[in-house]
Amino acid sequence: MRKRRLPYAVRGLAVCALGCLGSLIFQGCKEETPDPYAALDAAFPEGTPLVAGVEERAQDKAYQAEITAGAEKFLRLKREVETHDAALAHYKQEYAASYERRKGYALDEDLLEEALRKQPLYAEALAKRTAAAEAMEAQRRANVELIRDRMHQPQREYDALLAEADAKAKAAGLSTRAEARALQQQAEAAKVTAARAASQQQKVAMAEAARRERAQAVPAKPSKAKPAAPTVTLEDLSKQTGIPIAPEQPQAP
Repeated sequence: MRKRRLPYAVRGLAVCALGCLGSLIFQGCKEETPDPYAALDAAFPEGTPLVAGVEERAQDKAYQAEITAGAEKFLRLKREVETHDAALAHYKQEYAASYERRKGYALDEDLLEEALRKQPLYAEALAKRTAAAEAMEAQRRANVELIRDRMHQPQREYDALLAEADAKAKAAGLSTRAEARALQQQAEAAKVTAARAASQQQKVAMAEAARRERAQAVPAKPSKAKPAAPTVTLEDLSKQTGIPIAPEQPQAP
């Protein structure tokens, strides 16, 4: 009987061994959940970046080409405005001198400006000067915006990678870093609150213990017993009131 049961026992052990081995193999082959923030940490190992400084912007050749072109355009428009200003000033001077020669007196500044605006050549030159000044101001704002945009470029790239990582974390059923940080802050705040409460309870207990020690150290004052009231006799009352005590009447035999 034992010989017949032995093969079945060996077969059972073999099946169990194969089952355990297969389980281990499948567990080892199971892919681990990838870190959704791996790309973010690789690109920004120090966390949220600061704005790009002068040295960092100077190494960006594309940015340097743009800012150089913008600066040259601004200077060109500035020279154009200055040229129009010089032409307007010359025209104004010639018109004022011509008017004074013809009329015999000079126009004041307000009347001179009003008269000049009615002259077609002056009005055309003034319109060109206005357009050049507006273009120069627009270019100045564009240059400032270009610098500001390049300064905050690292932060925009960080925010984009962070949003992508948060989306991957949510899709995997994980907490985002902001959510994990909020939970950690809540836990730390709870610890601080509990520590403060424990410290306050300890202070109260120490104060109560000190009060008890002081109470035990001070001896109790002996209670003063009130003296017993003196017994008042008839003689005392007679002395106090001056009324004599009536003699006792003899009893009849």
